[in-house]
Amino acid sequence: MCHEAWWFFTGTNPNRERIVSVYNNYLNLFETIRPALYTTFIVKLASVFDNDEKSINLKLVMKEIEKATNTNFRTKPLDFDDLWKRGRRLFKYRNRVIAHRDKQVMSRNFAKETNFSYDDLKRILEDVSTFLDEALLFIGKGKFHKFSNKSDLEKLINDLSEVAQQRHSGGRQIAVAPYAKRWVS
Repeated sequence: MCHEAWWFFTGTNPNRERIVSVYNNYLNLFETIRPALYTTFIVKLASVFDNDEKSINLKLVMKEIEKATNTNFRTKPLDFDDLWKRGRRLFKYRNRVIAHRDKQVMSRNFAKETNFSYDDLKRILEDVSTFLDEALLFIGKGKFHKFSNKSDLEKLINDLSEVAQQRHSGGRQIAVAPYAKRWVS
């Protein structure tokens, strides 16, 4: 869901003008959140392309399915080798720029070297989701449930937009409730 939230603030949206207005009214907050969402998106997505034998990755999923079913598992709608190749490029970007911070990060443009666009990143995510759906169907489970936080983000933008309008118009201020007390046993 972090990719959806990151894209909500970064990508195209029919309510873009309102989003930008709220973003600019709460700039310090959103300038912290947006890169954190992107970083989380890249780290989580790239993790399924880790070659470490101790990691859970797409190749391990394929291997375990084949071992459990004693059959050769291949996804129909996508080329796994192509997905793995693109994912490994993403994993290298993750290592050099986000997770481990290569010492050449200031002198080289690793993002440009990967030649990824935002659409390419979304395509990798969609292909991973397709792979997982196919894997679940192959072993007799239902498709992977896709969560969405879009309606919550839209509500957040609407609420913050109203607060900003009231603050700027000198209207009634909205009181923000204090943190709820935690129940202690």
